Amino acid sequence: RARGGDDGENDDAHGISDEEIRRLVRSHSVLLLQCEIPEAVNLRLAEAAKFEGDPSAMVPVLHDAGGEDRVMSEELLRRVDFLIPNESELERLAASYPSLADDRGGDDAAAEISEAWHRRRRIQQRLGPSLDLESILRSVRILQRRGANHVLVTLGSRGSLLALKPPTPARPPRLVYQPALPLPPGRTALDETGAGDCYRAGFAVALLEHGHCRKGEGDGDGTEDATMLRRCMKFASAAGALAVTKRGAVPSIPSREEVEEFLSWVEGEGRDGIFDDGDENVPSEEVSS
Repeated sequence: RARGGDDGENDDAHGISDEEIRRLVRSHSVLLLQCEIPEAVNLRLAEAAKFEGDPSAMVPVLHDAGGEDRVMSEELLRRVDFLIPNESELERLAASYPSLADDRGGDDAAAEISEAWHRRRRIQQRLGPSLDLESILRSVRILQRRGANHVLVTLGSRGSLLALKPPTPARPPRLVYQPALPLPPGRTALDETGAGDCYRAGFAVALLEHGHCRKGEGDGDGTEDATMLRRCMKFASAAGALAVTKRGAVPSIPSREEVEEFLSWVEGEGRDGIFDDGDENVPSEEVSS
């Protein structure tokens, strides 16, 4: 059987039928994959989650791109609903694919997205000059042209950026940006170990509680999912923020009660700061002429 661990048992996915794997996967509400698990195992699980049949029975697939440094096949990439790398992992993944002729048009597409993004003064200020946004968007384009769906990039103290897959390759992705949440009074950052894992786990929890994106639904611009995804990103950011206030990977994992209490404080202070570039209700002072 396929099992987690560091003793090599991850490599054995034989002896389990496809039907048995399907039953196992379908008995859960969300599937979170990791690079520490061999790709052959990840692919079988992802295929089971997306097995053709009743679309309502499909399980959303998330993939943490951290850990082992290796190429992800396009076959697996297409079956992952949310690819979740950090900035360096995103760059590495994009660079691992052979160049395509269409990639040469990525600069123009990235410039188009970047121009729209930088119209938001408030977001640009929060991202800071050290963030190479055009490079991030170019890497996202490379992955999405090879089958990636939604790409959620974690940016540490600068927050996280979600690029929803556009309905056609010619259109830029809709972007949702969640700044890092401020820590409440009396809390300080002590150890970043495990913060990214808590973010991803928090996003998965929120995704299964609020519903999840299904390819082929809605009008194709991400409108039907954006409100729900903003909530998921905020919840994930709260979990990641609390994780840095304790030392150690396991001791730093916050409880559900801690996350909800923290979110109540953040919302009471009006400091969640999330921004969706497809939201028509963005206050005018956030947009430069």
